[in-house]
Amino acid sequence: MSHRSQTVLAIVIKRYNFGETDRVVTLLTREFGKITCLAKGARKLKSNKRALLEPGSVAETYLVFTHGSWPLLTEAKAANHTHSTLDLKAYRQLSEYLEILDNLFVEQELDEQLFQQVLLTRSLITDLQNSSKQVKLQLRQIIMALGFADPAQSPYSSISAYVSALAERKLNSFEFLRV
Repeated sequence: MSHRSQTVLAIVIKRYNFGETDRVVTLLTREFGKITCLAKGARKLKSNKRALLEPGSVAETYLVFTHGSWPLLTEAKAANHTHSTLDLKAYRQLSEYLEILDNLFVEQELDEQLFQQVLLTRSLITDLQNSSKQVKLQLRQIIMALGFADPAQSPYSSISAYVSALAERKLNSFEFLRV
């Protein structure tokens, strides 16, 4: 890694608690692809990172790379892709989308167009005006841009079933995005 620290725009894919006040966060960034980092003190009540590190959030993150360990996420600022109030349908769709991203992406640099498409699809889900058809089309394009076959041409009844077959494990989220 050429830089010891870097500021990157990231979408939070998942997170889990680590220790008493820390949180392990999986991010999708243009620069590093899917990356797992440690956010020290993120679970403290006074932490300004606390709300920004929830799944589906988009934030400007400051990462410090250490030797042999997870990168440290030291700062997070809200990006202009803020959350709106989600209804249950949109929340389920967002959860499934994030789990699909977690299974499809690996640690490698993404091209700008693909990363923007990921952000656009997330905003289509959180914008309650858009239809599921638009989201499914965008997700199919992301899958094909990653080099996989078109899910609509597969024998699977949903995009989730298709991604489950690719990942060779069942997705935990509610199946919403039927082909």
